[in-house]
Amino acid sequence: MVHAWHSSQRRKAEQLEKWETEAIIFPLMQTIYPSHAPIIIKGHITDCGYNVHRLNIDTSSNADVMYEHYFWQLPATINSNMRAPTTVLSGFSGKSAWPLGCIDLELELVNDNDSTRTRVVPVEFCVVCSYSCYNALLGRVTLQKFGAVSSTVHGMIMFPTKQDEEQIRSSSILVNLKYPDKRIQVGGNLSNEIKVQLRDILVANMDIFAWCEDDMTGVPRNITEHNLTPVRQKKRPMAPERSEWLRLEVNKLVHANILSSAPKEAPNGT
Repeated sequence: MVHAWHSSQRRKAEQLEKWETEAIIFPLMQTIYPSHAPIIIKGHITDCGYNVHRLNIDTSSNADVMYEHYFWQLPATINSNMRAPTTVLSGFSGKSAWPLGCIDLELELVNDNDSTRTRVVPVEFCVVCSYSCYNALLGRVTLQKFGAVSSTVHGMIMFPTKQDEEQIRSSSILVNLKYPDKRIQVGGNLSNEIKVQLRDILVANMDIFAWCEDDMTGVPRNITEHNLTPVRQKKRPMAPERSEWLRLEVNKLVHANILSSAPKEAPNGT
């Protein structure tokens, strides 16, 4: 969730065409495993012809965010148009921070299975210097421009076009309800029927996958094990949140007997 704080401006009501006011009706559920994970789709930046994979639909945010690692992948002719920020972003903790800058881009949402039903709207992205597994985030303002409605249980968004209403499903599927953060990426060009069939097959056979560290103990050690020469290196300070995350992950591996402690006395080295 990201909020952009700026002075409110009164906007004139725009005249909507008839196709923009048509009711949006979601289809019946095609699976007994409703989704409750984030909706991740693909977009297309028409300014440079680049695709934006891992585009997160976040209805709790009123700002559109592009993360720095993806922004610098855009052509120089595009990212050179970034201008100084005019808004402050505020996240879950309530702390406010200035983005690196803002950039206006034309974003297209299109279904790979039918490129005739598409819409393009201008989006003002705030470029932020922050780690994320996503490339960009779409908030309420842009979803309103598209006239889009999202459904978490369907794992999809729908929006009107001049031809017909369009639906775009999330490019990732949830297999194990115990691990909602571990999703499987599938091709965006797969039909909805194939995605549902693939999901049902994976759910029926999810016991063959390793979902956590404890599931790895059955792998033969002669395949996965190697020895490292103990070397004591100088201490490298880390941010508190990263240090805590690293400690928890190492403890998981130790608890699963995947890692073991090195001898107390290790030779000096580099």
